[in-house]
Amino acid sequence: MGFELQNNNNHGFTLVELVVVILISGIVLATITPRFASTKAYDQAIIENRIISIGRVAQLAAFGRSSVALTVSSDGVTAVIQTSGLDQNALQEIRVSDFVLGAGVVTAIASNPCSTINSGNPLTITFNANAEIDESMGVQFCLNGVKRVCVSPAGFAHSGACE
Repeated sequence: MGFELQNNNNHGFTLVELVVVILISGIVLATITPRFASTKAYDQAIIENRIISIGRVAQLAAFGRSSVALTVSSDGVTAVIQTSGLDQNALQEIRVSDFVLGAGVVTAIASNPCSTINSGNPLTITFNANAEIDESMGVQFCLNGVKRVCVSPAGFAHSGACE
């Protein structure tokens, strides 16, 4: 009779809803942006995988041969990892300017033998005809002081510490 229903079809968001969505989006972006902006973790994984790869190439090539060696040197910008004593030697050049590449012979469990590798202090690992190395506890490679790659006494390169 005298009643009319008004149909209020508002198709928008209130100012409060918009502000809340913007604030939540800002918090989420501030949390995840550093993970995408920094590639340091990926670069470390790439360096680790390259060291493991060329270490395994050297080990496989050493079976039945003597004097196969893996040498690592660095000028602070580029690390050079290469094999010698083979018909075709493998070579990897790795950009390490954001990292301190270190290595050393493990003498005790839980020790960190890594000293900085540079052009005056290269590291050479020699494999015998059984594809083993002469170090009783292995050789450890480190990036920024963190143990990343181990070459075990059996000559096998793997991720992690020599323990």
